[in-house]
Parts: sequence; structure tokens; C-alpha cells
Amino acid sequence: MPDNRISKKVADILKIIQEKDFNSVSLNNFYNNALKEDNISELEREFIIAAVEKKIRIKDPRKAKQIFGSKDAQARELLDGIYTDLASEYDLSTNNVGPGVKTGGHMISGRVFVDVYFSYKNFNKWNLGLSIIQETVESAQIARVKLYQGGENNNEGKEITDFPIDQIQLAVSKYKNLLVTII
Repeated sequence: MPDNRISKKVADILKIIQEKDFNSVSLNNFYNNALKEDNISELEREFIIAAVEKKIRIKDPRKAKQIFGSKDAQARELLDGIYTDLASEYDLSTNNVGPGVKTGGHMISGRVFVDVYFSYKNFNKWNLGLSIIQETVESAQIARVKLYQGGENNNEGKEITDFPIDQIQLAVSKYKNLLVTII
């Protein structure tokens, strides 16, 4: 990781963390040492913790949850805020699916690392969803807006648009524009 904001010592540590196959106890020691170390910057500490978190999430998901919390916590919190804003702006009382943020089936089945969403379904079986998806622990999260009628496998009228997570507001705008057409 060539980054001029980190020392050679920290760069070497990051390389070791990324390249070697440590057990979860050793990774936990890296984490604890990063928290205690006074001779590194906060940015260097964040880099080390992020590298350790990725490795622990792969090696020992249960331990990772104890240390870092749920893997979908940030995505769920972001979508909760968006859903609350939408519910205050639009009348969602005719929604034919349960309200709020839910865990997606792809995450439940283990096909993706993170899959959380909320959706609106009208009486004509048009379903509109906004989800945050992260394929693997190493991949970036995306925001996905999906519109379809009937079952998810019905391709008639199906529309799926993905946005980088830093463009979540564009995804929200797209969701709102589609929501007014089916509400």
C-alpha cells in the first residue's frame, strides 16, 4: 500500500497482515496493539484496524462480530435513516410488504457479504427496493435501486440501477422518482 501518509514501519505491518495467514488470536493481538500504540498516527491506526477487520471477518466471523459489531451495521443504519425520511415525506401506508430495513436473502444464504434493503410493493405487485450490497469483505459497497413487477425473476418492466456508495443520494433520488410512479 504505497501511501505517503504512513510510515515504513506501518506499511510493513500492513503488508504482513495482508499476506500472511494469521489465526484469529494473532489478528486480535494486532488489533489490540494498534489501539494501544502511541507511536503511530490516527490514520495509520485506522489502516491497521481496517486490514485486521477484513482478515478477522474472513477467518472468524463470530469473533469479528464481537470486536467490530455486525457486518451490516453501517449499511443498516444508513438505510434506517433514509427510510425514516421517506416515511415522513410519503404516505407508505399502502405498502404491501413489511416496513423498515430487512436482511436480504443473498446475505442470509451466504452468497454476498452484506445485503440489506427496504422496499415498497403496491397492489399491482410492483416492487421497488433500495438496498446496500457488498459482494465480499474486500469489495466496495453499492447502493442498488430495483423495480420489478410480480416475482423477482419476471423481467418485464424490470429496472436495476447500481450506484457507488458515495453516491447514495443519487440512489435515493432515483428511488423517490420511481416511488411516486407506483405509490
